[in-house]
Amino acid sequence: MNTFREVFKRNGEIETKSAPVKKNIYSLFPLITVFKGIIRRYLEFISSFDDPTDGIKKLDEVTTDKKTEKKTFKGLNFFNKQDEAVLIAVADGKFNINGLRAKNLKAVFPEFPPWKISNIFARLRNLGVIKKVARSHKYYLSALGKSVIAAALFLKNLVIVPALAKG
Repeated sequence: MNTFREVFKRNGEIETKSAPVKKNIYSLFPLITVFKGIIRRYLEFISSFDDPTDGIKKLDEVTTDKKTEKKTFKGLNFFNKQDEAVLIAVADGKFNINGLRAKNLKAVFPEFPPWKISNIFARLRNLGVIKKVARSHKYYLSALGKSVIAAALFLKNLVIVPALAKG
């Protein structure tokens, strides 16, 4: 390994140039800068890898069934028409300001009885897609809900449907 150091020539001159590192304890100080550069480049290389474990954990969180003391809530199925319609309705931007209420979902799904809308809210809340505002009947999308709905709609509309249209 070469480093810039003072080189003593036979004629007595001292010159600073790139030369092999001497193998003694005094060479550790010049090697510190070399090793820091090596470590920095290696960490930059490693950080460029994508780690999908967090995404896998979030996907499992919303697609697997959740059991509470009294009830089991079915996980989301992005290819189920009813689940997709509910997710699109919940993700509507007009609910980001005032929040989502049961009457808002009732307007979107007039064929659903009140108990069904109540079950939808309970299911989405237990899966972590929505969160309830304290001391009110309002719900907002959680950060997990926003990312899951955006990813599901992106996957279906921009990847799967065009791929099936070609074939």
